[in-house]
Amino acid sequence: MDDYTLKSFIAWKTFQVTRFVEQVATTLKGINPKLKLSAAVYPMRRQDRIIAIQQDWETWLDKGWLDFLAPMTYTPLPK
Repeated sequence: MDDYTLKSFIAWKTFQVTRFVEQVATTLKGINPKLKLSAAVYPMRRQDRIIAIQQDWETWLDKGWLDFLAPMTYTPLPK
């Protein structure tokens, strides 16, 4: 896949994931406005995360579709 096609695909997929979050949030909060919604998110740099998993949670928070985040911060060694 050439660079332009890859970037276009990532942008399209990011839009699809974000649109899904918007639709779920709008639907559920329409049923129960007091409902609190969260997402388990990766705490990677934004650009790295969008390229890897198309997760644009900053937008989701800015738009008010999520009320809080649950960062997935795992470690290979227990302490």
